[in-house]
Amino acid sequence: MGNGFSFWLGLVVLYILCSCSTAPHSPRPFILLSQVEKLKIGKDTGEQVQKIVGIPDVKLPYKGEEEMEVWDYFEGETRATPRLALGFSKTSGLLKMATWNLKQEDQDTSLDKIQNRFKKCDFKRYDATWTNPHSGPDYEFFEDPGNGLQIVFSNTHQRVKSITWRLPNDRSVSSHIEK
Repeated sequence: MGNGFSFWLGLVVLYILCSCSTAPHSPRPFILLSQVEKLKIGKDTGEQVQKIVGIPDVKLPYKGEEEMEVWDYFEGETRATPRLALGFSKTSGLLKMATWNLKQEDQDTSLDKIQNRFKKCDFKRYDATWTNPHSGPDYEFFEDPGNGLQIVFSNTHQRVKSITWRLPNDRSVSSHIEK
């Protein structure tokens, strides 16, 4: 076994030692609803938002009524539904919307408790558009356009699924519900 073998063996040992000595990746702390409530729709920039909730896991372009960049923040190992989704206007760079997705294990997912959290809101109930002739819509929407707030409630699970903040009286808040 010549110098070539010793060189490669040394390189492998060095690689193993270096990989063992690096700090493990630590996930971002969980984002709290109280942090999300500090975000200022229509005023905060991406930099300001990152100071409150951190760097997003994913940034994606979105083309709807207005082009936006969507930032998704996931929690734990699940990557199906983001815990927090933010939309930034492509033209102004300002935060346009924020959606907080509640988990089944969250405390206070009842409709009454969530609505009581937003005492200044005057929520109106609307049904989801019925698009599947084989099953009825499962979700109810509670909206206060004047405050830019929408709550999505699941009848099947009897809990709030999400809370969305937008600019007050933004017409795109109600685009998918029947009034």
